[in-house]
Order: sequence, then C-alpha cells, then structure tokens
Amino acid sequence: MAKKFDLGAYTTDTPKAQPAHNKYTRYLENEAESPRPAAESRGVTAPSDKAPKRINMAFNDRNYALIMNETERLGISCVYMINKLAEAMDPEDMKSFLDSMKIRRSRNNIPRRKGRPLKRINLKFSPEIYDKISAGAEAENLTITQYINTALEIYASEK
Repeated sequence: MAKKFDLGAYTTDTPKAQPAHNKYTRYLENEAESPRPAAESRGVTAPSDKAPKRINMAFNDRNYALIMNETERLGISCVYMINKLAEAMDPEDMKSFLDSMKIRRSRNNIPRRKGRPLKRINLKFSPEIYDKISAGAEAENLTITQYINTALEIYASEK
C-alpha cells in the first residue's frame, strides 16, 4: 500500500510572493522613518500642493505627424515639446488665428469623423502650464485639447 504524504506540514504563514523593490525603495523607506525638521525652521518654503495634471489628448493626423517628426528631429519627448509650446504660446497669436478662420472653433463646434479615430498621446502638464492653457482655452471658448491642437497648427504655419 502507498504511503500518504501530509502536505499540510509544509505550509507557512509567510506570503508566497516577495515585495518588489526598485532602486528608490530604500530611500523612500528611510524618508518615512526619519523625522524631518519643519520647513519654516530651515527657511525653506513648502512645495506647492498641486500635482501635475495628466490628460489623454487626441490629435488629428497632421498634428500627430508634426509632433512625431519634430520630436525625432529635435531629439526630445512629445510631452516636453507640447509643454514648451504651450508655455511659449502667445494669446494674441491664438486669438488672431481663430478670428481668421471661416468657421471659428469652439466647444460647441467639435468636428468628429466616424470611422477615423484620432491618435492619442497621454500628456503630463506642470500646474503652471496647465493653469495657463486652461485659462487660454476658457478665454477662447475652447477645450484644452482644441487649444493645444490650435497651438500646433500655429506652430506649423510659422515653421
């Protein structure tokens, strides 16, 4: 007769998977354990509590191709290029470009083509740039995506 094995004796209370560690884990654990002096006593102002904003933005074919070509040509990332473009955009240029259009863009006039989805890029904006583009978009009655797409068209026309 075959001997029966009792596998219950081999179980333990420890988890089967070890926690994953990246190269910053030790630094973050040490930061959490060590007491930090107050920022006021060190003479340092506390960082702003605003976090960077992420937007999954849609681009038409021409703008997407422009972004890809320029980032490859300049050797920069898409996020950096769009952030710098949004930072440098002059509101007067935007206003004159929109006024020169035969059918002015607005939140109420968003063209969509069925069966031709737009290409998307997940962008991260600093709080200052996000505030600037959201204020510009609000002033021109545009969405943030329309504002950035228009800024790219202005960049392409001046290039």
